[in-house]
Amino acid sequence: MADGYDHIGIINCAGGILAQDYEMFEIHDPHFLIKHEYLTDSAGAGRWRGGLGIETEFVIYGQDVTGISFGDGIEEESRAFGFFGGKDGIVNEVKLVYPDGTERIAKSKEIIRNIPTDTIFKQKAGGGGGYGNPHQRPLERVLDDVRNEMVSIERAREDYGVVIDGATLTVDENATGKLRGEEK
Repeated sequence: MADGYDHIGIINCAGGILAQDYEMFEIHDPHFLIKHEYLTDSAGAGRWRGGLGIETEFVIYGQDVTGISFGDGIEEESRAFGFFGGKDGIVNEVKLVYPDGTERIAKSKEIIRNIPTDTIFKQKAGGGGGYGNPHQRPLERVLDDVRNEMVSIERAREDYGVVIDGATLTVDENATGKLRGEEK
């Protein structure tokens, strides 16, 4: 079994953004892309980590825009779940930040009409669930995930029982052994 599928063009569509490149998105749609990247700590922990979620932000420059939140996974009980001791991925979130600073969290399958120009669209697409006991994930794989900003140092400790020194990005094997040994 392989780790989660981490190819952003397949995981997240965010309105079809990745069906084309970023420049084509901006030429085709009256929007400006601010961010589209992997979201640290979005995947469910497991011996085999779930696939990472994506964070997307863009400014809506169109007029009389209607948005449709068509996905599931926004409610707590519908997140991607883990198997055989693996942990769940994070919940999806779609937020609109209006020009006056007010925020609106979209509900699942909601139609939002008359979105004003200069509204910022923010989406967090949750990651997949993990498979198997996270404490069985090899130390070097957890360390690679931290170095690649897929997993934070805090979550490496909390979810995987791996203690990583933030200054040197090395595993503290004694502390890790104690932490993993206490929780078996």
